[in-house]
Amino acid sequence: EFHAIGCSWCKQLFHLSCFTGLPSVARSECQLGEFWSYVVPQKWIVRVPRGRKAGMLRGRIAMDRRRPFTVRDCGQDMKKPLLVFVNPKSGGNQGAKVLAKLLWLLSPRQVFNLLKGGPEFGLSMYSRLPRLRILVCGGDGTVGWVLSGIDRLGIKPCPPVAVLPLGTGNDMARTLGWGSKFTDESLNRILHRLSAAAVVRLDRWDLLCSPGAPAPEILDENGEENVRCVDKPPLSVINNYFSIGADALVALEFHESREANPERFSSRWYNKIFYAGAGGKEMLERKSRDFSKYVGVVADGIDLTPKIRQEK
Repeated sequence: EFHAIGCSWCKQLFHLSCFTGLPSVARSECQLGEFWSYVVPQKWIVRVPRGRKAGMLRGRIAMDRRRPFTVRDCGQDMKKPLLVFVNPKSGGNQGAKVLAKLLWLLSPRQVFNLLKGGPEFGLSMYSRLPRLRILVCGGDGTVGWVLSGIDRLGIKPCPPVAVLPLGTGNDMARTLGWGSKFTDESLNRILHRLSAAAVVRLDRWDLLCSPGAPAPEILDENGEENVRCVDKPPLSVINNYFSIGADALVALEFHESREANPERFSSRWYNKIFYAGAGGKEMLERKSRDFSKYVGVVADGIDLTPKIRQEK
């Protein structure tokens, strides 16, 4: 019977008798394995003394009820630490499998499950590290979620963000050259591609909504509005594209249906079939056929309302 001991960082395995026979210096050194430039070394992770407040050290400390700790840079210029966010709900069961694999390939302290508290905890931990890179595993909504977290925390400059496409549409990943879907490609190969990826700028737009004068068609017999006017959208930043009207209505129906019955949306093919069915239904019912009468759009100082109403 053999007993083995392994390193969580470099993944080396030793027979227990061989390991105890190594010099103490050899036992203490770890080369961090294949992805040494991405992996956050154990000595960078510092436990926070109990009772210390989260506001100390200018926000560099992230508090966790189970194990408070912070991450500090130890001055290795060749390091490009990688912060990973995974949405296990994306891509059916693919998200959960990707999460488990990345936890093994990298340090568990740099891979975060977005369903457990969102991205702010991880971002606040790593925001001060130089040369930081971020990998988001999920769909377009997941990417927007992480980018919004970066905005809220005011991280400057914004670290480069790569995308592993696990969603249904994956328009953001396709635009940035990461493909339209994840096809169980080797994660080792994808991590190696990160080091050679070019950093490009992404246009992001602020979305401002203001209620205008109600049209006569939406007033009741008493002259009051019979629809609820919303002057603040759920998100205030547009990533990649923005849509109003029929396709936005279909996307909203998909989102609400998945929130109500997440177990039904475990397959990318089922998601696409749902989109096709909801889109076909909207084409027949045309619920938003007169939507252009009630909406004005101004983009970058240019009023697009006449063009929208002309091409409706």
